[in-house]
Amino acid sequence: MPSAAVVGSSSGGYVAQQLAISHPQKVAALVLLGCPLSLHRRAPFADEVDRLADPLDENWVRDSLSWFPLLHEVPAWFIEDRVRDGLRMPAHAWKAILNGLSGATRPRKREPSMPPR
Repeated sequence: MPSAAVVGSSSGGYVAQQLAISHPQKVAALVLLGCPLSLHRRAPFADEVDRLADPLDENWVRDSLSWFPLLHEVPAWFIEDRVRDGLRMPAHAWKAILNGLSGATRPRKREPSMPPR
């Protein structure tokens, strides 16, 4: 496949951004949905995530969507899909994903490397 439109949702947005930076010739378009642009250091909501236990509370998952403000209005069905997705994830997954994002290297354009002599 010569190139593709890449969609990154939630923490997958980090992966999609890195793909677009690492292989720009393969990414015809990039769509980021509900994903953080950066999470440096410990997120202000990390203590809440650390206290999570199963089963997750639907209101907590719904409230967690407000951590990252919307840049554009989205239909109600999209929000409901994110809530359902969030409820399917066990507490340990929420914790591991946040820890991974907090420690991740921010996607950035790499300088071309010099070929070995």
